Amino acid sequence: MLFNLLLLFTLAVGNLSAERVYVKIGSPEFKKPVIAINGKCVKEDNICPQIQDVMSILSSDMILSNAFIVLPKETMPTGKEKDNLAAWKVSGAEYLMSMDFYRYDLKIKLTSLSTDEDIIKQSV
Repeated sequence: MLFNLLLLFTLAVGNLSAERVYVKIGSPEFKKPVIAINGKCVKEDNICPQIQDVMSILSSDMILSNAFIVLPKETMPTGKEKDNLAAWKVSGAEYLMSMDFYRYDLKIKLTSLSTDEDIIKQSV
C-alpha cells in the first residue's frame, strides 16, 4: 500500500506542466512547510476502512522525510469546519492535502492556504 501511495504522488507531481521549483532541503534557509492532511469518505455506503490507514501512512512518510511539519490531529478542524478553508488557515497549516475516497476513485488535491490555489488536483 505504501508503494501505491508513493507511486500515486509521483504520478500526480509528474503530471504537472507548470514551472518546477527545486528546494535544497538541507539549506539553512529552508523552512519546512506546515501541511495538514484531510480525508473523507464520499461513497454511497459511507464505508471507507482504508481512509485512516492511508492518512496515517502519508503523515508518517512526510514526518520521516524531514521536509514537512505535519499538523497534529488535535489542532485540525473537525466536523463541518473541515470543508472550510478559513478554518484550516487558522489551524496554522500552510498547505492542505485533501483526499476524497469514492467507491472506485481517489481524488487528491493539494491547496496552498495562503493563495487558496490548487497546486495538485489528481484523480486515480
